[in-house]
Amino acid sequence: MRVQLLITVLAVICATSISCRRKSQADNTSSPELRGPYLGQPAPSTTPDLFAPGLVSRGYHELGIAISTSGDECFYVTANNKYPHYVIIHLKSVGGVWSSPEVASFSGFYSDYRPCFSPDGNSLFFSSVRPLPGGTAENTSHDIWRVEKKGEHWSDPIHLGFPLNSGNPEINPAVASSGMIYFQSMSEDGQNFDIYFSAYDNGSYGQPQKLPGDINTEYNEGGPFVAPDESYLVFHSNRPGGVGRSDLYISFREEDGTWSRCVNLGAPVNSPESETIPFVSADGKFLFYTSFITWEPEAYKGKTYQELINLYQSPKNGTGTLYWVDADFVWQLREKARE
Repeated sequence: MRVQLLITVLAVICATSISCRRKSQADNTSSPELRGPYLGQPAPSTTPDLFAPGLVSRGYHELGIAISTSGDECFYVTANNKYPHYVIIHLKSVGGVWSSPEVASFSGFYSDYRPCFSPDGNSLFFSSVRPLPGGTAENTSHDIWRVEKKGEHWSDPIHLGFPLNSGNPEINPAVASSGMIYFQSMSEDGQNFDIYFSAYDNGSYGQPQKLPGDINTEYNEGGPFVAPDESYLVFHSNRPGGVGRSDLYISFREEDGTWSRCVNLGAPVNSPESETIPFVSADGKFLFYTSFITWEPEAYKGKTYQELINLYQSPKNGTGTLYWVDADFVWQLREKARE
């Protein structure tokens, strides 16, 4: 009897050990250790590549990436293909090893949109429908908020107040070294989105002003990224004459403070679909953006059921996902902007 019991116990221990070992191997397979800059991803060329496929770019809806100046923190937004609830996701590099994606400490309960680091890395700006200070109900539109770095953690969100925030949606903030904030909001007639800016002075933001020149049109402009020194602005627009439904454009700031005419970034960055919400890495080497480019019809032909499901659940399924590309070409557009 004792022998039989001993055999049974040993069998259970062995089975448990094998199960744990298999689980550990599965976990290691699904979550490989990532080291190095940009989540350990191989740098793209002049042809856009998916950013961190299978980790960040997964075939959901990924957008609004922000990478700290020091390169050790990364935030981005994800949602499902109906976009009812946007969540900010966080990854951090500790000792050179990147963590797995997790919901940011200040996100998850309300719809939060497009994070943006301050150039010094001490603050992170984003937009949200979370209740206004003192309130309990969700806001009727997005306002701009900020969290501040507290050691290894981030503070509770701070509302940036009036007049920066208004009854209109304020989304897609971008912050320059001067403290100037650029963002997307409704035009005066309420018919489309325009890009505005607001100066930071004595701890608060001034009355927003619409960017001049041909940055804003009667069509939709938004998703601004501004260089830390405000030497250029990249944004998306659905104005006529582009490559696709919504394209990325660039305008350069001249020595007299005016903005150059806008230049379409062209193919292969822009596609027949929509490209939105650009971001340029702090070292100026890489342009990130979300593209809604889809698989060509030929990709679906002759596939097995499982192969079709894999395509449906992969990037390039039309929901929009993150790409990156070598950004050397950006400054080459300055002369074209002056023509």
